[in-house]
Amino acid sequence: MWTWVVRGIQALSPNPEESPTAIAACDATDEFQAATYAALVGFYRVAFSALRNVLEQVTIAVQVTLSNDAKSFRDWRNGEERIKFGWAADMLSSDPAVVILEKHLKAATNDSLFAQTPKGLVRRCFVETSKYTHGVAGYPWLKWAVLARRNSRLRLF
Repeated sequence: MWTWVVRGIQALSPNPEESPTAIAACDATDEFQAATYAALVGFYRVAFSALRNVLEQVTIAVQVTLSNDAKSFRDWRNGEERIKFGWAADMLSSDPAVVILEKHLKAATNDSLFAQTPKGLVRRCFVETSKYTHGVAGYPWLKWAVLARRNSRLRLF
């Protein structure tokens, strides 16, 4: 299913090799597959880390696309610049197209994607997956592992 979404995103770009969103979508495919496998074999923390990577990469790619900043995109892809999720989300919040989308979402759902206070959906998902990724003390990833083991027909560990 996700591969069809990636193909659609790539079809929208005249040159998918130079499109931040097409590249991030392709990378997201790998992350979704890795997350699925990791969760199936009991590596829940790794699975959540992969999902967090998807949120981060896609948010950064959309920001770089909307800002039309080819240099930042090249530097990010080459590992020369570390663009962070928070910066990309903050910048997206001020983009005119995103402002219109956020106003519509606020009116329709009383929620947002990138708002700081209260946190929008994308920020909330990033915070939650970060708790699993960084192993916050007492966070329930271990509970998930125990519950999955009890309810699984396959005894993976």
